[in-house]
Amino acid sequence: MVSSEKFKIKKLSLACFILASSYFVYIYIGSGLILIPRYMGMLIGTILVFLIVPMIFSLIAWKFSNNKERSSTQAFIFILVILFFSSFSNLIKQNKEITQTDKAEVILELTNRSSDIQTDLDKKIRSIFAKMIRKSATLSDNWVLSYQDIPNLTEYDYSLLKNKSNYQDFVNILEEYIIISKTIKIHMSGYDQRFVAQFTKEEQNQDIFKAYLNGMKSSLVTRDQIIRDLGVARVAYGESLIKYINLFYKNKKKWSIKNNEVVIDDHELFEEINTLNKTIDHNLSVMFENSNKLTQIDLVD
Repeated sequence: MVSSEKFKIKKLSLACFILASSYFVYIYIGSGLILIPRYMGMLIGTILVFLIVPMIFSLIAWKFSNNKERSSTQAFIFILVILFFSSFSNLIKQNKEITQTDKAEVILELTNRSSDIQTDLDKKIRSIFAKMIRKSATLSDNWVLSYQDIPNLTEYDYSLLKNKSNYQDFVNILEEYIIISKTIKIHMSGYDQRFVAQFTKEEQNQDIFKAYLNGMKSSLVTRDQIIRDLGVARVAYGESLIKYINLFYKNKKKWSIKNNEVVIDDHELFEEINTLNKTIDHNLSVMFENSNKLTQIDLVD
């Protein structure tokens, strides 16, 4: 039967995330880079990656491990450590490339802040950034919830698929998962276009707008294609699962449960199910692969 235990980010994982993020915030504040819109955008992107990528691996470890709490925590921290050191290496390289113009920009920003000067455009940019991040977080949370609602096939009681109501419940879960996966796939691509669309041509020509946009592109949009590929894999995973349970439901007279194991009497059905099992495993593998690419992207930024 499906476990009722729900996935949660453990306190230790959260503490490590806060520690890693705080270190980068401290570095950016100490160097004054946080005052430059372009670097502020890069910092936001780094913190988002520190949260989202380890959470993906942690969720997968939680889903398929017997010791769910321990495995999910270990996966979260392990991936976070990899991201931290790769980002730190990139930060060192970035600091070496800081120009005199960047330093002058820090001085000007400090002067503006000390005089409590903040343009309406600056306020608008920060407000829109905040809304985009909140929406991304909400969609990510919804995807996590829909993913963990999918029964684990290694624990599932297949006898339930002989009942129409139970079968339909399973299908409904998968269809909801696919809808959410498609929604987040669309949302997580083209951040720059949606950001630009919320400003007038006059605002887009201002230096502060261009600086924010360049910062966001360098930290988030470079991951756009990988995120889209991950979205495709998520949808394919749900669709292959629907085909899988359809085979069991529509051919319920050709299989049975013996000693808590599924016994398939029809050779053709057995081959079809075996093929779909491989497809499901492949889709999970692609999800892993693209999640791993997100952890590696900082190494080539």
